[in-house]
Amino acid sequence: MIDLSEYSSFGDKWLYDLLSKEKQEVYSNDFKLVVAYTQDVFNNDSAVGNALLRLQEYLSKLDIPNFFVELHTNKEDIHRDLKTIKDIFTPADVEISFKLMPGRFQKKVINQDSICILPWMHLHISPQGRIGTCCQFDENYPLGHVSQDDLNTVINNEKMKTVRRQMLAGQRPDVCNNCWRQEDRNLISLRQENNSLFRHHMPLINKTKPDGTFEEFKLRSFDFRTSNVCNLRCRSCSGKYSSRIAREEIELYPEIYDQNNFVELKLNSAEISNVLGFVKESIHELEQIYFAGGEPLVMYEHYMILNFLIEHQRTDVELVYNTNLSTLKYKKFSIIDYWKQFSDVTVLASIDLIGERANYARSGVEYRVIEENYIAIRDYVRVKIDSTLTVYNAFNLVDLQQHWIKTFNMPPGDFNIRIAMLPPEVLSCRVLPKSYKESVSKKIVDHINWLGNISGSAALVEKWQEVLYFMNSDDQSHLLGEFFRINDDKDRIRGEKFEDVFTEYQNLRSYV
Repeated sequence: MIDLSEYSSFGDKWLYDLLSKEKQEVYSNDFKLVVAYTQDVFNNDSAVGNALLRLQEYLSKLDIPNFFVELHTNKEDIHRDLKTIKDIFTPADVEISFKLMPGRFQKKVINQDSICILPWMHLHISPQGRIGTCCQFDENYPLGHVSQDDLNTVINNEKMKTVRRQMLAGQRPDVCNNCWRQEDRNLISLRQENNSLFRHHMPLINKTKPDGTFEEFKLRSFDFRTSNVCNLRCRSCSGKYSSRIAREEIELYPEIYDQNNFVELKLNSAEISNVLGFVKESIHELEQIYFAGGEPLVMYEHYMILNFLIEHQRTDVELVYNTNLSTLKYKKFSIIDYWKQFSDVTVLASIDLIGERANYARSGVEYRVIEENYIAIRDYVRVKIDSTLTVYNAFNLVDLQQHWIKTFNMPPGDFNIRIAMLPPEVLSCRVLPKSYKESVSKKIVDHINWLGNISGSAALVEKWQEVLYFMNSDDQSHLLGEFFRINDDKDRIRGEKFEDVFTEYQNLRSYV
């Protein structure tokens, strides 16, 4: 028997290891994995418990069918929770069976600061048309869909009102799960960043009605992704956000993606018109538009939106981009010609590595082209390096930063580090064995000391200290085998080999 009450003390690896021992190639008909479930921690009153979520996630990852699992619990509404987690992680499987036991279930609901300004002033629309609170929203809990819901209704529909009510009550809405994961690991979340960026709008929250209705909603910030069109196949991405990866996924995993793929993922003209009509209603209040993808610079609709802003004389709107910086032209459009017309443009260049390693991690571009494009745009816009820390660049992100500081005189304050950690953490630096973490830590500490001699480096130093804490605070090495399984599949189809490029990992596979 596995007792889930111990999850809060021992964590992910403990649960994963216990379940791994139960995995079998063939299960006898009388096999039964009994799990005791008598207490859990919940993000809000209506959420599924954190331990139960992780149980279903790992059962799915280890390919242990729900049929062989039986939950012994005293939680009276457990059927609802089991259906929810089944639909999220194993929609084709049956629900975990359960037996109700006597006693009182111990339910602890988190109560702390959970306010985020975005539900009062911002909307995100994904390439799939799902509407969320921001680009990091948990897609299992969308607020609506542009093909079915009018945006003027979404801003005060029951789901959005629930988000606001829970935040005001100090609870954590499910749609914001990815921010809670970051904060639980002592990382700065997008919620915290936006609360700082838009702190001048915090008084808006006081105008919320008790049921969560906010009648003065105006679109002050917007993130609208019309498609997943992309020209690269980045190792840290998926078919949801790259049309080229979507084609690759069908070839690799036809049984999963053939009937449910993202190759032709694009909002239609009616959906785009609906969104632009909503934007027009708040055109005078609009402060910022965030463009990402896919790759925004190769999306026709991106240029439609820029033309829309120019037409309405809003070239003062702040434009923020996440771009791979692999191209500056698309068909008849030159992005530099557009950026010259806007007064406030920030480019967050997604660059994680340099040289051959960069070409491997972001397949489809030559690294030298990125540097050439940077030189071409740096006189017209603010450029920052926005790197994602993964297994691939744990050793080498330091080299990238030092190269750009020395070669291009880029200020340390213009580097940002995003830490890959979405579950399962197969790309996270926390999957590295202890000996590798020690080597990475030494290189980071040397880099921090080097940055200490450069003015304006305090924020970047703090970010690296955050990386050190995150990497060493938990052991996720049980997922290293899953990393190699996924990466080897891509190596095979691309004709590449991980160890040939990342020579620092010659012996990493032996730790699986």
